[in-house]
Amino acid sequence: VDNTGIDYPVVQGEDNFEYLDKDATGESKASGSLFLDSECDRTFHESYEVIYGHHMEKSKMFGDLDKFLDADFFDANQTATLYLPKETLDLQVCAVLTADAYDGVMFSTPAAEGRVSQVIQKVESTATHYREGSLQDGDQVIALSTCSSDSTDARTIVLCKVVNRYAADNDQQ
Repeated sequence: VDNTGIDYPVVQGEDNFEYLDKDATGESKASGSLFLDSECDRTFHESYEVIYGHHMEKSKMFGDLDKFLDADFFDANQTATLYLPKETLDLQVCAVLTADAYDGVMFSTPAAEGRVSQVIQKVESTATHYREGSLQDGDQVIALSTCSSDSTDARTIVLCKVVNRYAADNDQQ
């Protein structure tokens, strides 16, 4: 995520607990890993997918997602890149909000048809910051989620949409 310390591999476990306390190589590590929800498509072809990460101090893991809560930072920073084994995804940061960890719109996976429309409705009514009109039905949306200091079950979510998908130089055939 541009202009943040977020630059880590994304893994996917058999469940959403596997990488809470393991690094991307499987070694024990308190900070865990950034991980794709276990119910999501690892090729990132679903309409809505969620990546989780611990909220750590000193810009570690998803600690810098909080930066998007600041209006000036949000306005000035709207790009990210996701490198997959065979392609690269250019992302646009569209919104930041706080939601409950048990919110079915934001966290039920795999995404049912119409999820992006539900997400847009939620964003339009609850987002801390939103680039109006940046999310449309039919967009592919990737949510970056971490714990929030607002309450035990609160999560800070940065919503990004895929704006470009292309074959990558990092192709590992």
